[in-house]
Amino acid sequence: MDRFRNITPFNGFYEDANLGQQNNYVWAMSELGAYIYVGVGKNIVYSLLGSLLNVPIQYISEAFIPKPSINPGAEIWRYRKDGSENWTQVYKSNLQDDIGDFRYMINYKTASGKRVLLAAANSFSSSVKMLISEDGEIWEDASQGITVGDTARAMVEHNGKMYLGVMKRLGGSLETILYETNEPKNGWTQVEIGTGSNNPRGEIASMESFDGNLYIGTAPPGGLEVWRTREGLPRKDQWKLVVDKGAGEALNQLPLSMKAFKGNLYVGTGIWSGVFSIDPSKRFAPPKGFDLIRISSDDTWTVIVGNEAISPTNPTTDGIRRPEISAGLENASNAYCWQLKEYNNRLYLGTWDWSVLLPAFIKTLIENFPDITSKLSGVNMDNIKSLDFNNLNIQDLNIASLDPNYNYETLIESILQSLMSMKGTQGGDLWVSHNGFEWRYITLNGLGDPHNYGIRNLLPSENGMLYVGTANPYEGCEVWVSKWRC
Repeated sequence: MDRFRNITPFNGFYEDANLGQQNNYVWAMSELGAYIYVGVGKNIVYSLLGSLLNVPIQYISEAFIPKPSINPGAEIWRYRKDGSENWTQVYKSNLQDDIGDFRYMINYKTASGKRVLLAAANSFSSSVKMLISEDGEIWEDASQGITVGDTARAMVEHNGKMYLGVMKRLGGSLETILYETNEPKNGWTQVEIGTGSNNPRGEIASMESFDGNLYIGTAPPGGLEVWRTREGLPRKDQWKLVVDKGAGEALNQLPLSMKAFKGNLYVGTGIWSGVFSIDPSKRFAPPKGFDLIRISSDDTWTVIVGNEAISPTNPTTDGIRRPEISAGLENASNAYCWQLKEYNNRLYLGTWDWSVLLPAFIKTLIENFPDITSKLSGVNMDNIKSLDFNNLNIQDLNIASLDPNYNYETLIESILQSLMSMKGTQGGDLWVSHNGFEWRYITLNGLGDPHNYGIRNLLPSENGMLYVGTANPYEGCEVWVSKWRC
């Protein structure tokens, strides 16, 4: 890439490729002093297929199975920004620590004036684990008071305090769990959330401080919601619902990313793994490209990236679906708007693109389900392309197990259009906008490697550089940096 360079000599930070492959997500990234820090996610696709979808190991593609065996322990690595020191592991947990992989990392100045790095990790058996460091080498536990929630997806500083939003695994409940502190070593306090109409519902997936208030993106069944405080600080019965029912699309289940930019708030959506619903009563969700929602300071919203709704809803909030760009920024396999960050007075957007998984999926299908693939071998793409969607009977597709209320015309058209233009676009995308509604791409193919199937993290650094962390389940994650300061 002409604008970025790879600063990862070895994928996943290990010279041993088998170990590096297991560190396949830059799940957390921040900075402290002269260094940037990365908390890795290990064996994510393998773990999701096994624990989430209950796929037997013999049906999991060999590409995702750890070799020679799983390398345990949560890890934090750091890199000196001037390049004078290469990647060094500064933390690795033991099994008795009850620390899973690090999910979120943030730089924070405490009330006592200390600049620290906070690293939130998943837990194996209890609640979220929080580590704190003043020098990036000595890490101490700062989990006191965090008693509910086992995965941290959002942290943000607001009015001098640090806020932590957590979920229970993949969410789906109506419980909203939020913690606050101004001295993490002294512990966290759970914010009291009421149960009435003036209080949020659903688990927190994203947060942002915008226009003097704290905004949270929650994921209740029926479509994502965005709430804000009414008087700055989060207090019981002092919340306002800004976006509900997925902004007119029930399949906008997750508000995965949220960023204030030039007087508006942007929210990017997704569905777990592209198809896994948070609704326990209906675990399959049709795959779709992400939507991008713009919220104004007057609480009105507009869907600026999206399609005609596949599962339409009737929001009660003040907004409109008026997308001028198709879902997923014209690519249905861009299932996540994974990152939204401001850098150099522009808004940057990173995606997760599942299309590169298709070869491994098809290979596994052929090897293990020959009776199915023999039927598929007779499929004629020309016949599919010529389907009359206006007169299509859903029962003719023999997928009665799917919800017949979905708008399959929109779904099939968007997927087919993406498949026909897929060549050269496999891999996570990085896009940039100067105004939030006109977008141009920087990469459509994982920074030149389609196996970088997601732009998992973006870090605008104090040194004027932009750092990009990838998700790569094949060889292990990478970190890239812009080639010049802005």
